[in-house]
Amino acid sequence: MDEVEINLDMEEYELDPSEVRHLNRRRLSDIHTAEKVLKQEKINIIISMSDPEKRDRLRNVVRNLHRAMLEKEGSFADIIESSVSTEDVLFFLDNKHDKFTYGVNIFEEFIEHHIQKKLVSGGFMSKRDIKKQKSPYQHLKYVFDSNSDMRTREDLENMKKSIAVSNSRLAAAEAMLNTLNSEIEDRATKAILNTKEWKKMEVVMLKMQNPNFTNVEISKITGVPRPTIIRWLKK
Repeated sequence: MDEVEINLDMEEYELDPSEVRHLNRRRLSDIHTAEKVLKQEKINIIISMSDPEKRDRLRNVVRNLHRAMLEKEGSFADIIESSVSTEDVLFFLDNKHDKFTYGVNIFEEFIEHHIQKKLVSGGFMSKRDIKKQKSPYQHLKYVFDSNSDMRTREDLENMKKSIAVSNSRLAAAEAMLNTLNSEIEDRATKAILNTKEWKKMEVVMLKMQNPNFTNVEISKITGVPRPTIIRWLKK
């Protein structure tokens, strides 16, 4: 490429300032385009000269860590250190920012993995986003973050369900206590709490408080066998 002076002498070429700015902007655009072409040529040359054994080893290490990011819990660093050999950990750290073009292939290898299927169906991971990860580190961090986001949502949903069950049990207990005769002595009340009638009241009130509860769920909560629950609720 011939060297060209960007800043033109306005007096020598008899150009007004707006024309000079226009020429400079156009020249800068040409230089930027040429730099992008040279950069891509450099990348292609480096890839063509890369060590095939190193490339294959990096692909295998990332594949193993991809599986670990799906199946293990813990911090990103802990999962890496506990999933491959020390030599592979050091190898990954030395090459974690290298250009990596096997992300989609690895993604497709695990397309039937039960956790990756959940991540994809839940909108936490996609092939399109995998393509955007340009290095081994970016690829694995994307898988780790996707799985972490899904687990966080599952934890929140389980917590909400647990709170709903607790609230329903509390409401049922309060309703049952309200039905007790205020004149019954404390000792008699304690005796009633251990009787079959109390359990029956608990089952009925749980069903009334939350009609969506199944007999199996009520059985787990109260400890009453499902056939007994069915018989009580029919009455």
